[in-house]
Amino acid sequence: MGWPAGNVKAPPEIRVLHIALNISLYLTKDPGHISVNHFDHGTSTFGMHDIQPAGSDGKDSASLGVMVVELVQPVSKLQGVMYRVPFAVDSPKIEPREGDQLDRFLRESILELYEVRVALESGMIQFRGEASASATYKGSLHERSRYNMQLSEKRKAAVVDWMTRRQVPNPKPNLIDAIGDRNGKFGEEDPNLRRCDVVIKGEELTWVVQQLWLANRYLGR
Repeated sequence: MGWPAGNVKAPPEIRVLHIALNISLYLTKDPGHISVNHFDHGTSTFGMHDIQPAGSDGKDSASLGVMVVELVQPVSKLQGVMYRVPFAVDSPKIEPREGDQLDRFLRESILELYEVRVALESGMIQFRGEASASATYKGSLHERSRYNMQLSEKRKAAVVDWMTRRQVPNPKPNLIDAIGDRNGKFGEEDPNLRRCDVVIKGEELTWVVQQLWLANRYLGR
């Protein structure tokens, strides 16, 4: 891993291939002739002493010196990540079965995915989403709206607290909106609104990973 071998520290979650090119030019009497020598320093004795510095090393030859091509494992979640946490009627509590499913999502799509975890740890990205409710509240339209807004706030808080206790990086709530029963129908309990969605947008994740790589922070985590 790295060039010379072992110089770049990278965890097993990310794969990096470094290709070292040592290019020499020779003036020959055989126009159009190309000679390519391949060395695999993992299985051969090719090492730093084989690399020629840039410049002329004879009247008919010159070396461009070593060049390194770096190929990095691409972002695995180009479409981003999204999860919907459902709730029971009139409840802000995450039920055990739903909690198990949420834990699996957090483990497989956040904590065990290197680029997602590091992007969150950097503080340059965080979860987006919204929490909603549509409990049929006995009272005026204004009272029902206020009650459902409070219920969606509690559902949002329950999800953020859950992620915090699972040590998910940067689970700040300020980009998760509590919308209450904004899309519900009066007097009707809608199961599709008993939820809290959490999202990381793919384009934002890709941009953050690129910035971390350019800042030379990506491999060092």
